[in-house]
This record gives sequence, structure tokens and C-alpha cells, in this order.
Amino acid sequence: MIAPGERIEPRVLRLYGKVVSGSFTALKMRLNATAVQSPSDPVFYRGQSVTIFARFAAGAAPETLTVDGKRGSDPTSWTLSVAPAADDSTAIPVLWARERIRDLEEGTGTVGSRQTRAGGQREKSEILDLCRKYGLISRDTSYVAVEQRPDEEKTTGSVVLRKVPVQLTAGWHGTVSGLPRLSLAQNKLARASRPMDVQHLVVPGNRPSFLYCPPAAPRNERPMPELSRKKGALTGKSDTLLTLLAQQRPEGGFSLDKKTIKALGLQEDELKQIAGRIETRVEADGPVLLATAIVLWLLENKFGQRRDEWQMVVQKSVTWLEKQIEITGAAIGQVKLADWVAGYLGKRRINV
Repeated sequence: MIAPGERIEPRVLRLYGKVVSGSFTALKMRLNATAVQSPSDPVFYRGQSVTIFARFAAGAAPETLTVDGKRGSDPTSWTLSVAPAADDSTAIPVLWARERIRDLEEGTGTVGSRQTRAGGQREKSEILDLCRKYGLISRDTSYVAVEQRPDEEKTTGSVVLRKVPVQLTAGWHGTVSGLPRLSLAQNKLARASRPMDVQHLVVPGNRPSFLYCPPAAPRNERPMPELSRKKGALTGKSDTLLTLLAQQRPEGGFSLDKKTIKALGLQEDELKQIAGRIETRVEADGPVLLATAIVLWLLENKFGQRRDEWQMVVQKSVTWLEKQIEITGAAIGQVKLADWVAGYLGKRRINV
């Protein structure tokens, strides 16, 4: 979800990083015939964690467990030690049951086509048994509250139908078919928690409905709710990280324009002089080598807390720079280019 006023680029960069990092699929425990794994087909990405549960018969849990999977098309496996729980009050059985119910509801916990599994009575029966045993709800179960009253407090009169107005959450109008929707765009987000004005409407067909009628706001006033976001996340604010990433070249490496150089607190003429001092064995693009080394140093040292937004995006530039240095032997005064840049920037005050 992208909140109002939030920039979309960080979310897209994180999604891109997740996709290009590669996923692990077909994760299966090597279990005996009586054990049941849930979730049955988990997927996770590099840098993330995954939780897989398995139910064993009493006393049948192994001391070690092997998990097989695939990263892309390459098979891989992990061998893990199994430690007994400290006591019997652990929530692990409930967590296993919840995942097992989800597998059965989504059709991934049984064998056969999805169409066949969807209406299977055996799966439904297992869901009901698990819900009753572990106190869980599902698409086929829910909690029912039963109030017990003494005989002297029981109601003896006739049942009377009364319409009781209730508060509605902003955006959930409670409209019926055929009624126009009421726009809440003019309301501040904070009004969603206030008691709402409710009025009784009579619509065609004599169907009553309770609708929230928001107070009108001046047309020239469109207040934006104040959202707590990390630096640079709101539209209109300069985000140095996104500015740097936007200057990555398609083939790898970075270029720095005049505006970015000035914003960082660097001098364009000085950088040109430094680029001219780069020594190489073969012809190379000094300004691009220098700009790439500068940007990668800034990412590591100034934007480490936002690594998930840029790490996978700039991987090709990291590889490009390493290859260029290997081929050209780029250095300044017999100091490797990356090391020289680290010392140069470490002594300067960078605006980020």
C-alpha cells in the first residue's frame, strides 16, 4: 500500500531488489510418512526468513532435519538441528494448525486439482477438527458468544425491532445498491476517529439506510494528513538517495550531473581535476570511474540504513567497477581508486 503523499520509488526499489535477488521455492522437509508440513509450499527471498512447521507423532521428532529447496533451477538443501521446546505451553502447535488450515483452504495441502479440492468434504472435515481442537476460526467456523442469565434477569416481554445508529469508519458508507456514494475526499484523516453525524434517509423502494454525511470543507482547502515517514519519503522533499540512483547508467556505473555535485557539497572543477589524475593501464572513462566510486561510497557510508532500497539495484555497478579496476588498474598515486575515494570523502562534509 502506498500512503497519500508517500513516494512510490522506495517501494518499487525494494520490490525490484527482491525480484532480482531470486526466490527459494519447493521447500520440503525430509519427513516420515506420518509427519505433516505446513505451509506445504513456502516461498522466500534472499535476505528474508521463513518459518515452516511440521507435526510429528509423539516421540518421532528427529534430532536433525534436512530441508530441500530450489533457488531458481538449482537445487539446494540445509541441515538443521531440532531442539525440544522448553515446556508444553508453547504456541507452536497452534501456529502449525493455522498454517495447515490455510493450506487446506487455499488448496495447497492436498493432492489433486484445485477444482476437485475446493469442495472436498475430507478437507472441510479436517479444517473443522483443527478449528475445534486448537480454538481457531476459518471460512467454515467462527466464535459464538452465549450469554447465561439467571431466571430473574431473563426478558419476558415481546421482542421489539429497533434501529440503532452506529459509528461508521470513514470510507465505509454503508450504502445500499443504487445510492450515490458520498465523497470523503474533503475530510481530514483525523476525522475518521470522531463520532460521525448519522441521518436517516428514505430511498426508492422504502429501503432505509444510515449514511454518514461529512461536513463540507471549502473547495480551496484540501488538507493533507500529516504522515510520519522517514526523511525524504514525502513528495516534494528532495531525496538524495533517489537522485543518486536515477543517475545509474544502463550498462553499469554512475554519472553525476552539476546539480547533484553541488547538492552534495562537492566542486565540479575539483572532481574534473581528480578524474584527470586517475592512472590506468588502458584507456578508460575517468569521470565515470570516479563518479561510480563516489556514489558507491556514499551508499555504503551515508545510506546504510536504507540498504534494502539500493543494494540489489546497484549490484551491476559494483560488478562493473570491480571489472573496470581489474582491467584498467585504475589508481591515483599508486592507491587503488576505491581506497583513494574513501579517504578523500571521509575528510569532507557531504550534504545528504
